[in-house]
Amino acid sequence: RFTNFNLPLNLQKFDPALGTLTAVEISLTRTGTQTLRYENRDTIGWNVSLMGTTTLVVSSSLFVDKTIQSVVNDNVFRTAYDGVLNYSGSSGYRRTFGPFAETVTIPSSELSSNLAMFIGTDQFSMNANATGSALVMGSGDFVFVISTQAGLQARVTYTYNVAPVCNLSLSSSALTCSN
Repeated sequence: RFTNFNLPLNLQKFDPALGTLTAVEISLTRTGTQTLRYENRDTIGWNVSLMGTTTLVVSSSLFVDKTIQSVVNDNVFRTAYDGVLNYSGSSGYRRTFGPFAETVTIPSSELSSNLAMFIGTDQFSMNANATGSALVMGSGDFVFVISTQAGLQARVTYTYNVAPVCNLSLSSSALTCSN
């Protein structure tokens, strides 16, 4: 999806019927691409520096905000305008960076004080905010376009002790449990 979005992300909590929760780890993977397009429309050639940034911030009341960012840079020389605004040819430039795939892990040690917040049959929420930005430096008459796409995949790993299964024998009144 194109950047400049702010979306909720709801994930399933740990079901206490499975056992006793002992640890939680969250992995966040940002994916995406960034395409920079430039066309020199001047009567002489110019050097131009292009920089694009993609930022994804994931926030929740359960942990400190996590930021995943990528920055791309390129320096290009393009000749005088070739008469066609198509971001190619001798006066144009088009480059796609990516696909990106950066992962940030929130370890159990950072989440352990909030274990109770991860227990239940409902969901817990996070928020994903993605932005794309660009900076073009150079002289002359030019047109610049940026397209940035980003996505987020979240994986929650629950570590737990399995709840014992107990059987009561009616004939002997004996209770036996096993994991």
